Amino acid sequence: MNLTSYQAIHQSAQYLAAAAKSFSPDQSTDFHTSLIWDAEKKSLVSHEISEEGARLGLNLEYYSLDVLHPEMGEIASYPIGGANHLDVLNWIGREKYLLGIERDYSFEMHYELPFPKLHDRSTHSRIEKSELHQHIGLRNLANEVLHEMKPVFDRMDDVLVWPHHFDSAVIGYFDDMPQLNSIGLGLAMPDSVSDSPYFYIAAYKGNKTIESKDLPLLKSGKWENGDFKGAILSAYNVDVQNGVAFFKEAINAFLNH
Repeated sequence: MNLTSYQAIHQSAQYLAAAAKSFSPDQSTDFHTSLIWDAEKKSLVSHEISEEGARLGLNLEYYSLDVLHPEMGEIASYPIGGANHLDVLNWIGREKYLLGIERDYSFEMHYELPFPKLHDRSTHSRIEKSELHQHIGLRNLANEVLHEMKPVFDRMDDVLVWPHHFDSAVIGYFDDMPQLNSIGLGLAMPDSVSDSPYFYIAAYKGNKTIESKDLPLLKSGKWENGDFKGAILSAYNVDVQNGVAFFKEAINAFLNH
């Protein structure tokens, strides 16, 4: 199974989402399966999975699964590169027992991923350090740009990584705007919209996506009006200032059209 580094990391992150789904109370929004980017640890981190507040992390510096305790820090680690799926499952089973978690761990999610399912003997790819560092840089960039957008909105959700599409994303809300009431924005990994990582933004009135075909051309990025309706900007050679400028220009176009 030949996966790109983006896909391989995406696949490995499913262990975190599955832990939260297995060990935490169900939520209708699936918020509990979302992930947090911890820039200091250079890790994707699950929400709490034990009564003591332990979390499961995917460390992209060392490409390992880590058990993170709120007081003791990292208390266990397992390298992903070269490991097979069954060994990872057995390791998680052992660690959840040591954490006092009684619920069973199930690696079954409520969505389909764009690559083959893992089986017991599936072996995880080894990822080059340069590619891991590139991914760390993208997640750091996404967090910085999205947090800079908070003053633009009346309210803004927390910045999270969603394990299905694997985007760093947030929703911002306007209380008294007749044109729209929410805007979704984030940084997505390569998919059918773009062959490279990209920033994206789309506006909504209720549950309806606002069409972008009649909006003015952007100085950076471009409008899309296919299956995805909104604006995109390649994340290559983009810094925080560029990313913020792109989002603000697109928001102004939505609000003033």
